[in-house]
Amino acid sequence: MKMGSRFALVFFLWMHLSATFELSETALDQTRFLAEPLIDCDNIDFLIFVHSRPENFYVRKVIRSTWGGVFISSGKKFQTAFVVGNPEKQMKRLNSEYTEEVLNKLNLEIKQNKDILHLDKVDRYELLAMKHMASYKWINESCSKPKYFIKADDDLFMDLHHFTDYFTKNFNLEKAFYCHVQSDISPQREGKWEVTKQDYLEDKYPEFCSGLAYTTTLPVIQEVLHKSSSHKWIWVDDVLVTGIFGRNTKHYHLNLRYSFDFEDLHAWAVESTFKKYPFIFTHVDTSDEFWGRTVRKAWKKLEKIRKMVS
Repeated sequence: MKMGSRFALVFFLWMHLSATFELSETALDQTRFLAEPLIDCDNIDFLIFVHSRPENFYVRKVIRSTWGGVFISSGKKFQTAFVVGNPEKQMKRLNSEYTEEVLNKLNLEIKQNKDILHLDKVDRYELLAMKHMASYKWINESCSKPKYFIKADDDLFMDLHHFTDYFTKNFNLEKAFYCHVQSDISPQREGKWEVTKQDYLEDKYPEFCSGLAYTTTLPVIQEVLHKSSSHKWIWVDDVLVTGIFGRNTKHYHLNLRYSFDFEDLHAWAVESTFKKYPFIFTHVDTSDEFWGRTVRKAWKKLEKIRKMVS
């Protein structure tokens, strides 16, 4: 084996093993926040915390210019923060230039927008659970006053006005997850989402929320943090947080309000009629060359419809 290949293999194994090692309450306690968002926590109703990779600069820009830039809807106050870790060295390059470039751009973005929670952990799949729990830790310690908290991935389009109208009329529980509920799901024992029997013995996961987006409350966040000290961690964050740690929390099915087909949004955005968009949460295909244009077009149409009916 060549020296370069051997180094790459050692590096890969170290990354994999360190990810497993770091998934614990002790590691969560040791997590530091390199930057914190400027949020008016005492005076907002909803805090949206969006999980984003550090290099997703354009994605965050699009969100800020659309649904993430809304501060008031139907009398309810919102603010959006992005949760990011440190850039990961690219396996093919194994150099520090890429990491330094991304980190410099990220630090500039933090100064300009003041809406990023920057963790001192490398941002990679194996540490999604740590990122999720660190978000909860920061909320509990530094921003606990909002009534509701919306966790979102950055490949989300959210009809925030539709959400406000629908949610405030139908739900008011202090202890629940409101989401696209996943039931009767078995762990994958191999592949990208592998969870071994050593890490999770049961044949089925408990009911859990799709990680694309869900809404919850502070009592749930606090209970999840409490349970994290007495349960074994797995790295699949939506299962761990909303399923294993949230096993005894009520899960409200909003499944019909979700679309996981980006074409639904695109088709609605370009049609000439001004009928209401049927979904609140839509998965965005950011590999689509024109996804940003579609999202902005859809948001502009939503705003126009909002003005027409108000």
